[in-house]
Amino acid sequence: MKKVLLSITAVVIAMTTVFTQIDNTIYMYSSTDGTTFNNQIVFLDSADVPSIAHHPSDTLIATYQYFQGGSGSSTFDKIGVRFSSDGGTNWSTHQNISISGLPGGSQRPFDPTITISADLHYRLYFSYCPNSSMLDSTCDTYSAISYDGISYALESGIRMGAQSTPVIDPTVAYFGQLYHYSSPIGAPQEGARHAIAIDGLNFTITDTLGTGEGNIRWVGSFLNDGAELRFYGYSTAPGNSATLWWNSTSDGVNWTGYNTTNVEGKDPGIVKLPNGNYLLLAPQFAPSTSINELSETAAFVLYPNPAESYVIVRNPMNEFIDEVQFLDMHGRIRMHQIVNSSEDIELQIAALEKGMYFVRLQADKKCEAKRLFIK
Repeated sequence: MKKVLLSITAVVIAMTTVFTQIDNTIYMYSSTDGTTFNNQIVFLDSADVPSIAHHPSDTLIATYQYFQGGSGSSTFDKIGVRFSSDGGTNWSTHQNISISGLPGGSQRPFDPTITISADLHYRLYFSYCPNSSMLDSTCDTYSAISYDGISYALESGIRMGAQSTPVIDPTVAYFGQLYHYSSPIGAPQEGARHAIAIDGLNFTITDTLGTGEGNIRWVGSFLNDGAELRFYGYSTAPGNSATLWWNSTSDGVNWTGYNTTNVEGKDPGIVKLPNGNYLLLAPQFAPSTSINELSETAAFVLYPNPAESYVIVRNPMNEFIDEVQFLDMHGRIRMHQIVNSSEDIELQIAALEKGMYFVRLQADKKCEAKRLFIK
């Protein structure tokens, strides 16, 4: 069978068209020890990157990126918020937050992390690219303050930035009279920067976390567990789902080791309740049932997998495919190519960063198949 040879060009992530994250569902779990979780329920469909905090007024607040309503709608790709006054049993309906004072013209904050400030206001840390809707080196961590958890005012300055790379996926927690900050250095498997601040605003990098640890991803949430600071992240292995873990430190410097949970997912948010129990929010890749999938999709094969420079999409049933997309573990498009072919396809992937991806094959804007791919 003839192969269609294509050069797949790396595209900078178009942050306004991250429609693939509609395939993520946030699940909520409870636990008495923070390791074994039970009572899985759906917290929110078409949402991602959750964060959760407990206000001393005995109110829980959860933030997340929301993707319902379709691209261009008032609810698509917005930071959302829900509240609970009974320990997470019942939650308010979704609301979009607002942030006044954002610089530039992007107007797209993302990757929210909610905390409680020293004066008991809601402080939101988030990623923002002021001059672009793309993910580029102008993307940094910002913060905003709120009295009600819905309307926020930007705090001056940048909380964390880097000269040549985007700084995204922040998490912050107060522990040991210091605010601890973390965000990935680059690709998730490359580890994370760890910084501290006295005021929660002016952070100084102290060390790195999780470098050279293979499938370990320090992408997730800090948790003040009382006598120790925990980080909840996730690990991946070829052919397996992502599994959540936690690591802890009592001094902010020395970490004790990894503890594997019984939850599948990625990029979790977690809080410890006043009664000592834990509440976890974890996204999972769960394709919407409204998207049609063909009965022959099992015939599609990617090889070699893992691969370094090219990958072939084997199409023995000669299904027509008009586009191939490479999605990162947050559901964002990292590469894509229009193909319009019913034959085998060879894709050049040298420009794709190392990591784990979903390869999505589409025809007529409907999902034909998704395959897990490792570079």
